[in-house]
Amino acid sequence: MPTEIIEKDERGQVRERYFEDDEGRLEGVASHYDEDGRLVQESHWRAGTLHGPTSSYGPDGQLLQRVLFADGQLHGPAELQDEQGRLRMQLGFHEDRPHGELLAWQDGQPLMKHTLAEGRPEGPLELYEDGKLTRRVLFERGWPLDQGQPPEQASKAQDAKAQDAKAQDSMAPGPEASGDIPLEQEEQARAPLDTWFQGWLRGSGGS
Repeated sequence: MPTEIIEKDERGQVRERYFEDDEGRLEGVASHYDEDGRLVQESHWRAGTLHGPTSSYGPDGQLLQRVLFADGQLHGPAELQDEQGRLRMQLGFHEDRPHGELLAWQDGQPLMKHTLAEGRPEGPLELYEDGKLTRRVLFERGWPLDQGQPPEQASKAQDAKAQDAKAQDSMAPGPEASGDIPLEQEEQARAPLDTWFQGWLRGSGGS
């Protein structure tokens, strides 16, 4: 049977309320309050691991962020709002990596629309200014295909890529050589996205 633990500050104000199982691990709902007693964050735990929704709240009680965890990993939809209740970002996660459609807004206006496949950009990236589409870039396996460039620049870039590909083929060690992007480069390509998204979410109350 989980034991409820309540931590108070020197004024007797409740700051933390959570439950621990018989092994001292967090279990169930954990709540954090500010110095005025307002709920700041609420998270769900199972056997000491984040499992279920974690929500962060503003000073007026408005929802600022909601993410879902499964066995300690970000998994499922995530949503961020500003203090006026307007959406800032919607995205999904799969096993701790951004996955699915990403939508971002600024002051209620669309800012970005994109799709991520296990942390890597995939498909069209659309950027907006003042609610109007200003740039569109197509990605494949995390790499841009220069669709947002003027036609003449895109043609030159594609020609250069073709020449690079021929040069790499000429230096290939043999028929076993794979045309896939090296694993090290794949990791480097998606690391900034993983770090940025997860750092932002976790740093602003996601964990």
